[in-house]
Amino acid sequence: RCHFDMAVFLATGNASGAVCDGCQHNTMGRRCHLCKPFYYKDPSKDLRDPAVCRACDCDPEGSLDGGLCDGADDPARGLIAGQCRCKEHVAGPRCDRCKPGFFSLSAANPQGCQRCQCDPRGTVAEGSQCNPVSGECLCKRLVTGRNCNQCLPEHWGLNHDLPGCRPCNCDVGGARDNLCAVETGQCRCRSHVVGRQCGQVEPGFYRINLDHYTYEAEDAQLHQGSVVEREPPPDHLASWTGMGFARVLEGSWVEFHVSDVPFSTEYDVIIRYEPQHREPWQEVRVRVLRPSPVSASSPCGNTIPADDQLSTSLPSGARYVVLPQPICLERGVSYTLRLELGCAAARQDPTASVLIDSLVLLPRYSSLEMFIAGDPSSMERRETFERYRCAQPFHAAGPSPVAEPCSSLLHSLSAVLHDGALPCLCDPQGSLSAECQPQGGQCQCKPNVVGRRCHRCSPGTFGFGPGGCRPCQCSSEGSVSTVCDSATGQCSCREGAHGPHCDRCQPGHWGFPACRPCQCNGHAEDCDPRTGSCLRCRDHTDGERCQRCAAGHFGNPALGSGQHCRPCPCPEGPGSPRHFAASCYQDSRSRQVVCHCSPGYTGGCPPQHAWCPRGPPSPGTTQRSVPAGPRCDECAPGYYGDPLQPGGHCLPCQCHDNIDMTDPEACDRRTGRCLRCLYNTAGPHCAECQPGYYGDATRHSCRRCSCNALGTDSSTCGPQQCQCDGHSGQCHCLPHVEGQSCDRCSPNFWNLGSGQGCEPCACHPQHALTPACNQFTGQCSCRPGFGGRTCADCQEHHWGDPRQQCRACDCDPRGVASTQCHRSSGHCECRPGVSGIRCDQCARGFAGAFPACQPCHPCFGDWDRVVQDLAARTRALAQRASLLQHTGAAGAFEGTFRRLEESLATVRDVVATRNATAATAAHLTHATEGLRRQIEEATERLTRLEGELTAAQDTNFNASHVLSAVDRGARALNHSLQDLGQQLHALKTSNFLGAYDSIRQSHGELREAERRADASTRAMPSPVSTSAATRHHAEQLLASRRDDFNRQNAASRRALMDLAARARALSLHPLNEKVCGAAGDVPCSESPCGGAGCRDEDGVRRCGGLSCSGAVSTADSALDRARHAQEELRRAASDVTQLSHRVAEAKGKADEARLWAQAALDKANQTRARVESSNKELRELISHVKAFLSRE
Repeated sequence: RCHFDMAVFLATGNASGAVCDGCQHNTMGRRCHLCKPFYYKDPSKDLRDPAVCRACDCDPEGSLDGGLCDGADDPARGLIAGQCRCKEHVAGPRCDRCKPGFFSLSAANPQGCQRCQCDPRGTVAEGSQCNPVSGECLCKRLVTGRNCNQCLPEHWGLNHDLPGCRPCNCDVGGARDNLCAVETGQCRCRSHVVGRQCGQVEPGFYRINLDHYTYEAEDAQLHQGSVVEREPPPDHLASWTGMGFARVLEGSWVEFHVSDVPFSTEYDVIIRYEPQHREPWQEVRVRVLRPSPVSASSPCGNTIPADDQLSTSLPSGARYVVLPQPICLERGVSYTLRLELGCAAARQDPTASVLIDSLVLLPRYSSLEMFIAGDPSSMERRETFERYRCAQPFHAAGPSPVAEPCSSLLHSLSAVLHDGALPCLCDPQGSLSAECQPQGGQCQCKPNVVGRRCHRCSPGTFGFGPGGCRPCQCSSEGSVSTVCDSATGQCSCREGAHGPHCDRCQPGHWGFPACRPCQCNGHAEDCDPRTGSCLRCRDHTDGERCQRCAAGHFGNPALGSGQHCRPCPCPEGPGSPRHFAASCYQDSRSRQVVCHCSPGYTGGCPPQHAWCPRGPPSPGTTQRSVPAGPRCDECAPGYYGDPLQPGGHCLPCQCHDNIDMTDPEACDRRTGRCLRCLYNTAGPHCAECQPGYYGDATRHSCRRCSCNALGTDSSTCGPQQCQCDGHSGQCHCLPHVEGQSCDRCSPNFWNLGSGQGCEPCACHPQHALTPACNQFTGQCSCRPGFGGRTCADCQEHHWGDPRQQCRACDCDPRGVASTQCHRSSGHCECRPGVSGIRCDQCARGFAGAFPACQPCHPCFGDWDRVVQDLAARTRALAQRASLLQHTGAAGAFEGTFRRLEESLATVRDVVATRNATAATAAHLTHATEGLRRQIEEATERLTRLEGELTAAQDTNFNASHVLSAVDRGARALNHSLQDLGQQLHALKTSNFLGAYDSIRQSHGELREAERRADASTRAMPSPVSTSAATRHHAEQLLASRRDDFNRQNAASRRALMDLAARARALSLHPLNEKVCGAAGDVPCSESPCGGAGCRDEDGVRRCGGLSCSGAVSTADSALDRARHAQEELRRAASDVTQLSHRVAEAKGKADEARLWAQAALDKANQTRARVESSNKELRELISHVKAFLSRE
């Protein structure tokens, strides 16, 4: 059935409003088309099927909404019929299990399951999964806990490693147990033990060696024996411990007191000894004397009295013995161990003895828990201890190497015995530090201090203190032993020896070690312990045996002579202020006392003697070295004073050793004034040099003044020599003269030979290279183109005003009387019969072809007067013509003036002809007559001359233009000639002979020359730019031979570059390398190029050589080149001079000049090949020049 619902009707768009009632089969909805909650529609069944809605199969504990599932398929909404909706941490089709990493499914949990709390560091590789029911995690091997977040006991450091944790591995002895902190792994250490595993000791503490409990026999109670101290050997370790040994006799015993047992356990007993016989000691017993019976409840409760009686023997070939069974000792109990020595052998020998070093208590490892606990670790430790024999190194005395596995076991054993580490307790006086070695506890001792604590002196030393101990230094000859008293240092002396070191005899004896009494003639109590010479002789005696009188006394002090020593009366006895004798003696014949006067004293002879007696010489003097006199009351020669006056003495004359000390008149005996000075000295004390000498008179170095008479002021000179400064030797120089000997002019002065001083060089400031000049000639060093002494004139063979320009003389050398032209006008000075501006024509009155000019016929004089008259008249007519030219003339005279000009020209030619003949004279007469007629007609035709004169002006202008061009060409040639002249001058100055003066001044001007050379390459115009201009001009002149010229120019440039490179390689320091080719820093015998001060076997100075590249070799090459180039340039200059006046032949002459230049280049190349053969001559020349310069 159903009912109508308006809301449904409206919702369906008025389609239907029916709503079904009472739906069955678990359906619901308006049309019973939906399944009820907790049911879902089976997609495989029809909606009308009664079983279409099936119940949800969801676990209500893990599902949402109590187990509600999706009612039908709805892809749009993501619904699947029957699908359960699980809680957040629940999975499975029914939502019946927890997701991985979760556990404990519960309906009360909104999320369904709890998250696993597994620590990822301690969980196995599956991650953080746990048991889905209990939540327990799956832990790694060494991890525990529900969440695998804890290490197993005796482990620490939870981590991601495979085991999960690390074992504590606490030291079995250093730690109290094997538990450690879970985070840091720190074990629980015993006292003063540190480290994570408790394997180290604190600073200031140590762990013992196994033989730590060693008891020295020399410190024990000895019965019938003696202590033998022994000094340790310096080159190896001692074979004993302590200070030495106890010598124990047969039948005696030694008792060791033990009160420091650290741990109650069994101990092995070791006896260390040094046998004295070849046979073993048979009967040796050790008894343990306990203070009370052993309690049964004590650690040693099992000990019986028989266990305290031990027997052994001492083999002769060993140094220690281990008793066969151990003894049990308890901590806190004092014991006495008695070592009894019975019979040494089968037969009793009361003298038999043995040196007992010490007794050692060695803890027995097999009695300690750490070795016998029964667990695998203790068994492994015992096996290691036995395998490596860890106790064996401690049986014998002295340090022995310990195997590495034993070190940790010994550390553990020490910590167990002492419940930790022991304090160092280093003695502050004997040790260098409060810390000791961690193993064994040995402190760092000061020199000669021994003991673990550095608390006592080593045997053979004494005086324990802050500085250590001092060596005993006991004499091996005088002492019984090398060991001394540790407190006082006193050695044990043999009989007759004495002193702290037993190294000398007793007082009054000498000659150690064979001491014998001193022999001093009863005048001394003691003598030198080595030589026996008596010390502190009494009774005015002296000598090794006090066998002679002391100085100032005489007599015979020998024992038994009955005499004694008396004072010498010279003039009074010793101790008196008037005693001036070193000794005296009594003459055996005259019985007079003869004095040996002290230096500076003498005395007069007795009246009855004509000579002063000479007594026997004193020790160390010759027969005549000490003057003898009766009283020594006068001063000896060379001394002065009055010894007879109270307090008077004889003092040496203060003459600076410049007098004859044997000359009685050398100085005044009363005043001490020096009278006869020697060695060119003077003055009251001979402290000055004589006039004309200089130096230090106190050193005998007065030398004669060496003054140059030309440069010294004549007023200070005498007939023989000049005066100079007494100390420096400086002479009194004339003005502008310097040098100690006044032998050279001051800089920029010359003419020392004038005798009036030196005069200024006065070199021209612009035309001279430097203000200095030659000191002998006064010649200044001129710049190219200038000359004269002061460079104020033009250069030789030049003329002009040097302030403006200097030109080369253009004179034909074949016709000049002198190669120097007039310096102002440039006119050449022609020889007789030659004329012309260049002296290249025959003069008037001479005929013939120049230069062979011959005098004319004698009639030339008559004709010459006629010609001169005509010439004068012609000049007058020319003046009139010139006047007409300015005032004008009629045109009708034009033809007449033309003919007049022609006639005048003819006359001029005739007049200009120097060598006129008879025919020319006749012709001249005829021309003159015609000219006279023409002049008469000229007046009427002056007008016509006007046009001709105008044309002549045009012609003159054209001629002037041509002449200007010719003049420019001539000036260009003159410029070229000037350049060639400059090059010629440069080559001349490179010639060694021509540069003599430059060489003398070069040493002081090298640096300035270098600066100017640098400036010359940068200044404008520079030689480089001048060379470029010259090259351009040469290219114009040599255009027809450009290829040849280019080849020559390239060769020249390569040569110049080579020379420039060599010039740059030169150095101003050292000078030897520049001049001779070697640095001069090796001996002359090893230097192939020589140098300053070097001479060959003949004594000739040696500088340069075949393989040397110094200035010597360069100058040799330059000299030869200059000689040849000078000759070639001289010829080229002559050719260029002709070219300047022969414009028409300029090209041909230029070719000729090129040929000359080519020849000069060829000869220069040939010269280079001959340079090596000329080295010897040049070296000799250089040597002579140097010698000359050194003399100056």
